Formats: sequence, C-alpha cells, structure tokens
Amino acid sequence: MKGEFEMSTVGKLTFFLGFQIKQEETDIFFSQEKYAKNLVSKFGMDKAKPKRTLAATHLKMTKDTAGEKIDSSLYQSIIESLLYLTASRSDIAFATGHVARMIGRAHLAAVFSGE
Repeated sequence: MKGEFEMSTVGKLTFFLGFQIKQEETDIFFSQEKYAKNLVSKFGMDKAKPKRTLAATHLKMTKDTAGEKIDSSLYQSIIESLLYLTASRSDIAFATGHVARMIGRAHLAAVFSGE
C-alpha cells in the first residue's frame, strides 16, 4: 500500500471514532466506555440509578398523551447516540431499536423510564 498511498506511522492506535482501541501482540480489543460515559453526562443521566436487566420484550409503547412535550431533535439525538453505541454493546440493541420506533411520537419516558 505504501507504493500507492503516502503513509506514515504514528504509533499504536488508541482511540478512533468514539472507540477505545487496545492492541496486544495477537489481539485487538475495542470498547466505547468513554463514549458511553460521555452520553450519560451529555443527556443528564449521571444521577440515574443503573439497571442490570435488559428491556422486557413484551412491553407495548404508546403515545404519552399526558406527558411533557419534548423537542423531537433531542429525542433523535439520544436515539442516534444509542444506535452508535450498539456497535460495541449488542445487549442494548433491542431496547434501542424499540424506543427508536417512537421517533414519530417522541416522549422521553420511552428512553428514561425507570430513572
């Protein structure tokens, strides 16, 4: 590739596009721990209680008519951030996909339930 492209070596890759990279002799590991912590802080969830369980698969989400109206761009930003996080956290993929379906009738209770 060096014959086709101008290249330089700058050392081991440690961070790329929100992923933390750890390179060992025979393995490469990646995580999004820093990205996830930044999301928690960015969306004001630092004081929320952590949950150890996955989302229930039998729940039906409906429009929250009594709930507070929110800026749909905030809801979309939260969902987009969570979708990106599913690249390394497949355990949240189902729940993220479930609340993503609520974009047309956005309410934060869908995302922040169980605070």
